[in-house]
Amino acid sequence: MAKDINLLPEKEVKTKREEAAIGGFYKLSLVFIALVAIVAGGVFGVGQFFSLQVKAVERANDNLTSIINNLRSREILLQSTKSKAKGISEIVSKRPDFASVLDDISGLLPDGVQLSELQVDRKGMVKLTAKADNSSSLNTFLTALNDPEKGGKMFNKLTVTSIKNDKSGGYLVVLTMNLIGGKWKTG
Repeated sequence: MAKDINLLPEKEVKTKREEAAIGGFYKLSLVFIALVAIVAGGVFGVGQFFSLQVKAVERANDNLTSIINNLRSREILLQSTKSKAKGISEIVSKRPDFASVLDDISGLLPDGVQLSELQVDRKGMVKLTAKADNSSSLNTFLTALNDPEKGGKMFNKLTVTSIKNDKSGGYLVVLTMNLIGGKWKTG
């Protein structure tokens, strides 16, 4: 039988084995610590990356929230403006277009006739007061109002309510007539 011949004392042999085991364990511990450090560094780096991404998303979210709030306020303003415009449009459609009626009548005035008063109601009844320098000017005006190619296109039911002589030798005439269609023209 072969017996291991060990010339070293048994205590020293144990110590060398223990040192070898400790040395292997030490190397393994260093490798493990290095791996843990690498993983920790990676986790830290990934955490920092995501932290920066979260901050960027939060900034973008704040910007988008600001834009959305701005658009909402513009939408409210636009709706308010549309509502006001609709209201104004309704009011204007119910109101006579005085300028149009005045332009129509003024276009028929001959030289020597001046319009001094104009009244128009919602039903299209027109009452006007004019001053004519002479009977010829007055006749020209009344003829133009009745002419189917001129005033007759715009007015009907012409009635001379009154004719008076004025101090200057002219005539003061009050006329009533209806707008054709009985309604105001809208601009």
